[in-house]
Amino acid sequence: MRLNKHAYWPIAAALVLAAAAIFTYHPYFAHARISEPAYLGSLPRGTITISSQQYTVLLALDGSAWQQGLMNASESDLLQSGAIGMLFVFPSNSVRCFWMENTPMQLRQAWIANNIMAYVYNATPYSTASVCHYGDYVLEVPASYNITLHAGSRATLQN
Repeated sequence: MRLNKHAYWPIAAALVLAAAAIFTYHPYFAHARISEPAYLGSLPRGTITISSQQYTVLLALDGSAWQQGLMNASESDLLQSGAIGMLFVFPSNSVRCFWMENTPMQLRQAWIANNIMAYVYNATPYSTASVCHYGDYVLEVPASYNITLHAGSRATLQN
């Protein structure tokens, strides 16, 4: 018996739904799921002045916030938070390494040492390459924002 060509669509739909269910719930694929960055709403805010312009930033003040960073966050998440980016605040000047794993947006990263931007880097989304430089702060802002970040610029945090 031969099936009508239109009889195959329920089988195809069932296979697609089964694949989606496996991807959604199977533990093997847990690393590929994107979680909502609800933590952004719980982070403290601060004001950073860059070359006389003031901006609101999310503050990453501890190991948990440093590790999470802007992973899985989008530009609209930042807009909803009322911040232009995230400032990682470290207790002292040292070499700090950053990567972009699970970060969907292109970021500009600025390492700040003694209130001067020491190095600025254009980071690639989802990159696992580490970029390391010296500083006691690291600022991350979406590359699409019109915020001027230049090595040698003054950047100060107001609490």
